[in-house]
Amino acid sequence: MGIDQSLTSTGVFILDNEKDLYYGLIHSDSSEDNIKRSEEIASRIVDLINDYNVGVYYRYFSFRFRSIFICR
Repeated sequence: MGIDQSLTSTGVFILDNEKDLYYGLIHSDSSEDNIKRSEEIASRIVDLINDYNVGVYYRYFSFRFRSIFICR
């Protein structure tokens, strides 16, 4: 699982043995509070982890102000 974080439009992809299982965007309403937006995005990511049986192991890489999460 890879995640490109953004409050406006978070990109998510899930691979299994280099085969695309899922890719898409999670949008949030810019008129809402940032904490509420973050909670909604996190909730959707947890749903995807459960739906696609993604393991809980992860690595965190930070490149300046951008981040990538890799799960397996």
